[in-house]
Amino acid sequence: MFLTNQNILLNSFYFIDSDEGEETSTSDSGGGGHGINNSSLKTNKKPRKARTAFTDQQLNCLEKSFERQKYLSVQDRMELAARLNLSDTQVKTWYQNRRLIIQIFQI
Repeated sequence: MFLTNQNILLNSFYFIDSDEGEETSTSDSGGGGHGINNSSLKTNKKPRKARTAFTDQQLNCLEKSFERQKYLSVQDRMELAARLNLSDTQVKTWYQNRRLIIQIFQI
């Protein structure tokens, strides 16, 4: 897989949250992270959806698709989501995050 040696580095990067369009930290350290926990500041918001755990098959298919095409049309994204039993938003967010990872590691 493309990121096997870089997974540890990704723990402190921020990614786009598919539900609210906000930046969120992927760090599991609990305290001392880079982001501010705004959960107590938000009012009348739905509880956050749990982070998606993609299967190996889904990740392999997403990676292969990404190698062919860095940006998906709406139709392609919907077809890929249906084929992988994921939502359109999950595929869209995975692609956004994947492009961000490439951008970060090219610097």
